[in-house]
Amino acid sequence: ALADMALDAVAVLDALDVKPLLGRWFSPADDTPGSPETVILTHGYWRRRFLGDSSVIGRAMTIDARPHTVIGVMPEAFQFSRNSREPELILPLRFERSSVNLGTFAFQGIARLEPGVTMEAANADLARMLGVWLQSWPSPPGFDSAVFRNARFGPQIQPFKQEIVGNVGAMLWVVMGT
Repeated sequence: ALADMALDAVAVLDALDVKPLLGRWFSPADDTPGSPETVILTHGYWRRRFLGDSSVIGRAMTIDARPHTVIGVMPEAFQFSRNSREPELILPLRFERSSVNLGTFAFQGIARLEPGVTMEAANADLARMLGVWLQSWPSPPGFDSAVFRNARFGPQIQPFKQEIVGNVGAMLWVVMGT
């Protein structure tokens, strides 16, 4: 039911269907460990650091003592979240998939529903995938897989607008009441 399961920057940018101002988005090759490292600049960083120079694509930058090639610049209006601290550089996660295990749950996903798929159907599909997910990855060192099975994970898909805007309706009722 989920057309684009977004687990990292490669899939997030694809799922959001936003076009780069300059260059290109990450490709699966950019997300592969061992391939040349790449970076996408946010619009604000590009303006401050490179003075809006359009020839920045292809330039090398040193990030964490490693060379990265600039492959794109985000559009000015694009924001990842409502957080006041937007990232300046966007890097693919480059997971070594053979060493991934069940873990910290520190990541959020963004997905796009296929046309005609309801939120209920997507939640049911995600509930089915959670069982597969729990069986597909080993537990981290020192943890029994029963900890994860007994945690009773459940799907919590919500519209992206709700994630960004939040529950404005409740706040408006409070304001109106005062």
